[in-house]
Amino acid sequence: MSCDLETGNYNVLSYRDGNSVNTCPSVAPAEVVVLTDVTPVRVMRVQGPPDCTYNIYVSDGHVKPVEENLLQAAITRDMPREWIITHHPGLGAYTVVLRDEPILAWTDLENAPGCDRRLRLTPLNGSVPPQLFRFVRVA
Repeated sequence: MSCDLETGNYNVLSYRDGNSVNTCPSVAPAEVVVLTDVTPVRVMRVQGPPDCTYNIYVSDGHVKPVEENLLQAAITRDMPREWIITHHPGLGAYTVVLRDEPILAWTDLENAPGCDRRLRLTPLNGSVPPQLFRFVRVA
């Protein structure tokens, strides 16, 4: 297995409709949602093959799960959570699972982009569109 993603900034897009993983500026703490507004996400490689683990930052906060398996971008002193990002070459997309619980994957269950379209952790169900994301490198 190779780790396709290098440390850097990416536009992370929902495979379902191409809208962007982001945070809502008016919501505190910052929930990770899917919006039409694109803000680069910082991906930092922690470990190379075979694990391919990363820290992920949205709006300067590290992404972590909170109650009800929602995702939050937290600017806190606690250790950033590590994520395993796996490429599915035939689909040109990735799944993102929690390193500590690799059965839980980022999932985009909602339809309309906006602050109510929150990303959740749900059991990994193969490479299905709600659990697939495109990572597009930006400068």
